[in-house]
Amino acid sequence: MSTTRFIAGVILIFLGLSVLFKIDIWNILWPAILILLGIKILSRPDRSFDFKSASTMKQDELDETVIFSSVSRKIDTEDFKGGKFVSIFGEGKLDLSKAKSESKVINMEIVSIFGSAKVAVPKNWKVSSEGVGVFGGYENNTTDSEKEKTVTLKIRGSAIFGGVEIFN
Repeated sequence: MSTTRFIAGVILIFLGLSVLFKIDIWNILWPAILILLGIKILSRPDRSFDFKSASTMKQDELDETVIFSSVSRKIDTEDFKGGKFVSIFGEGKLDLSKAKSESKVINMEIVSIFGSAKVAVPKNWKVSSEGVGVFGGYENNTTDSEKEKTVTLKIRGSAIFGGVEIFN
């Protein structure tokens, strides 16, 4: 049985019982819906992220929006040009560690609202992060190695009640 059918059936049962017994339905229905949604979230299998299960993309530009969902992508291209990633009540994982670029500077915008975004970048890229966290975090956890940096990745955006983490 699908979750949608189950929830719809429970709601109809509550509506029928409230009419039958002349009970104020709003005092029972909303807490019941919240309890059922909580049970659904807790009973879901853990979807911890690993880059091994990510789908590989050969696109040069990224334009991804995640709403109430999750996505994991590996970007494997010879000329990555940047792009935009938005996560609203969702989770996004981007693996740029195999990406290459002919440009010296790449611009990306990453926005996370009540969600999260994790971005893995190559070790030979310098990351310049201009992200802002509002009741959230925008973290650049990349390490500077002694290797010469070939590309500068400029990341802008915001994390509102969410989080953005950049690492290599």
